[in-house]
Amino acid sequence: MAHRRSDRVPAASLFIPSLFIPSLFIPSLFVASLFAAGAAEPAHAAPVPAPPSAAPADPAPDGRPRDSKWFVGLNPAYWHYSEPGLMREFGKLYGVSAAYERSYAERRRFARFELDVLGGTITYDGRFQNGTPVKSGATDRYWLLKGAIGWNNDAETFRYAPYIGFALRSLNDRIQGVGGYEREIFQVYVPLGIELRRDLGGGWTGAALGGVDMLLSGSVKSHLSDVAPGAPDVTNRQSSGFGYHFALTATYPMDAFTLLIQPYFQHWRVDDSDIVPISATQGVMEPMNKSKLFGLRIGAEF
Repeated sequence: MAHRRSDRVPAASLFIPSLFIPSLFIPSLFVASLFAAGAAEPAHAAPVPAPPSAAPADPAPDGRPRDSKWFVGLNPAYWHYSEPGLMREFGKLYGVSAAYERSYAERRRFARFELDVLGGTITYDGRFQNGTPVKSGATDRYWLLKGAIGWNNDAETFRYAPYIGFALRSLNDRIQGVGGYEREIFQVYVPLGIELRRDLGGGWTGAALGGVDMLLSGSVKSHLSDVAPGAPDVTNRQSSGFGYHFALTATYPMDAFTLLIQPYFQHWRVDDSDIVPISATQGVMEPMNKSKLFGLRIGAEF
């Protein structure tokens, strides 16, 4: 007999609340592209003035085009996760973001690397195995590392850059209180999307991006021994899931750096995992879950 999260442990461990499987982000890994790589005319071509509404060539604060840039900033976010019919978790997370981008081939191509680190205490709202409602706290620690390559292209009034990448994300999740236990989640996925960029006037540059995320593989280790000594710690495998992401970016050149502001949204759905037997009649699986992440990256690009 296979058990979902709410009733998946041995009878001796009856009071174990269900936990969440964030899409990271989990979300998390975010898939949003923090930067738009500016496109410039080839060095051997005669300069052609861009239309007034076209995207700028992504200059540094001193006005010179640049081939590489760094970003560091803060990343507050609101997280909501649910296993439909079983439980939900929600609350604020706080962290930092960093990124590096390098342009090449006369700034027609770029490579980008991004890192997010978030953490916080959120609310768990679920039930025990016997159906009794339970509400407590949960502590999450999350990181995301993503690399991507993209292609800059010019249109009449804007620039667009399709991109594809490879991402890793990790979440450590621990429900507090009676029946709580730790979970370690690790996922690998491919982000695919497009970014549009144009001049907004007054020194501001705007960008909008969107894309999909395709899960390649995932693992979830549940420390059931935290609840009942002697109970097995179980690792489930995830093989099916998808997500999508959107972000809006505004940049403004300051004296020593460029201000970057980026609200973003991420959504994930991860399907049921495999079933791991823990006895002749019982098995453990990670249920299908959905998650949403609303965040704001704000910091300095230089």
